[in-house]
Amino acid sequence: MTQPETNLSKLSTTLSESALSAAQIKEQLTQMGKKARMASRAMAKASAQQKNLALLQMGMAIRLQTDHLKDVNQKDIERARAAGQDAAFIDRLTLSDKAILNMIEGLEQIATLTDPIGEVLNQRTRRGGKGQECRLDVRRHHAQMAGNGRAFTR
Repeated sequence: MTQPETNLSKLSTTLSESALSAAQIKEQLTQMGKKARMASRAMAKASAQQKNLALLQMGMAIRLQTDHLKDVNQKDIERARAAGQDAAFIDRLTLSDKAILNMIEGLEQIATLTDPIGEVLNQRTRRGGKGQECRLDVRRHHAQMAGNGRAFTR
């Protein structure tokens, strides 16, 4: 058995031994997906100032909860070792002080950037066969065809 197959086998065994049934896991993932969709809709309507505030608050929450995150992470590491995960897996799982600081700094840096949502990157007008025109605005994260109001999300 190759290394990835071994890791997958160990993970499958760990999951099958977990307290949650496949139906419960599916339900949890479905609920998480629904919440993520609702959150994405709210974020699409949020102003740049609101998004930046949310990013800074996430950074502050991580900063305030660093000890708790490290405690929970240590439990995850212990479970991974007990499940026989290899050293590389455990290394990727481990949250060091530096990794936590990088998360916080990354959120703070993103908050300083210009909000790209809705920014027009390129605009072209194309002529159709019967004198019809279609203007296409290429935007970051959203492309919207002018005239018919349809929006496409990348």
